[in-house]
Amino acid sequence: TVRNTSSGPVGAAPYQATDASRVPVIFQHAQPVVEHITEDQMVQRQWLVVARTFLRGGDSRLKLDPDGNSFQLGVRSPKEKFSFLVTDPWGPRKVLTLLSVPATCPLPLYSSSGKFKFQRTMQEVAVCGQFPFIQPTVSAEYLAQGNKVAIVRVFDQTPTLREEIYGPPGESADTVGSPMTLQQTASYGRQMLETICFLRCKEVLCAHLHSGNVFLDRPAGIVRLSDVENGLLGLDHQLKSFIQKAAAHIRTRKPGAHCDIDLIAFYYVLHEMILGYAPGSSPSSPDPLKIPQTCPRDVKQVFKGILNGTLDNPVAVLDTALFEDATLPDAISSFKSYKHTLAERLEASQGSGSGLGAAAAAAAAADVGQDMGLSRRQPQALDGVDV
Repeated sequence: TVRNTSSGPVGAAPYQATDASRVPVIFQHAQPVVEHITEDQMVQRQWLVVARTFLRGGDSRLKLDPDGNSFQLGVRSPKEKFSFLVTDPWGPRKVLTLLSVPATCPLPLYSSSGKFKFQRTMQEVAVCGQFPFIQPTVSAEYLAQGNKVAIVRVFDQTPTLREEIYGPPGESADTVGSPMTLQQTASYGRQMLETICFLRCKEVLCAHLHSGNVFLDRPAGIVRLSDVENGLLGLDHQLKSFIQKAAAHIRTRKPGAHCDIDLIAFYYVLHEMILGYAPGSSPSSPDPLKIPQTCPRDVKQVFKGILNGTLDNPVAVLDTALFEDATLPDAISSFKSYKHTLAERLEASQGSGSGLGAAAAAAAAADVGQDMGLSRRQPQALDGVDV
């Protein structure tokens, strides 16, 4: 009779558990395998679960791309924003972008009224492509489970303004790119200003204008602003540091001046278009708030007006020589300008007894915190900057 004194199979020779060399082969192969994944991979898996849950409960036509394409759009942390390519058998491929709702979000999305306001606002300004200079959104939904927002857009392969100026991402580390012509700068700039006017008339602030958020359809000569939802959700502006510095500069020159977050961001984008580099990024022009002498005269007029506080709303900038006669693309045949509508609202907001609501007045003037409450549709103000 063979007595088994080990934990191994009956008939096996006794062994010491501490001696790894004598562990039976069958048990060595049974050791658990621990998968080592990076933090980024873990974050991606978590977003993947959210994406699958959304697609199962939403439009059943949309499916995750079979190649598993997922990517980051922009420079935000993958913990804040992640995107997946999805297929649609009835139409072109689309991009599903998922965002974490920050604690600074001014809309109470957890309530039915807040959720309704968000979806209604996105419907008014972005869904169905009703305004030619805004990138169309297919759908925008709030996901209570996980406190996320899901945005579906058609997959746009046109370059952004940033890529047009500096080249494809990762191809060049140069801080100086290729400037655009004065005619292109004026046309694209006018389209951006018209978009800001449209959004203000809908009581929505852009609050996220930068060259990486503007797509350029070069053959048609049209630019389209993307990520309108960023301002509604209260996400930090990518140019926050520059905007705060510019606001301090403006108020030094004109104490108590109104500082418009969208116009300061527009100054930055205009600088990139006409000069080919961001303010302060050229060795020959290290001061971001000093206007280079090589600027065309009409561009200098806009730069000076924004930085000294005399051009403090988009209507005033549209009335400058640079944009007043700027041509718009022939493809825009039914374009409706909201410039005059916004001008009327600005005038009404400055008068007494106009009857203009606080939210409409705040959006028209982009001035929050001075005797006016923050509209529930508006992003919170940057420190020291009126929005």
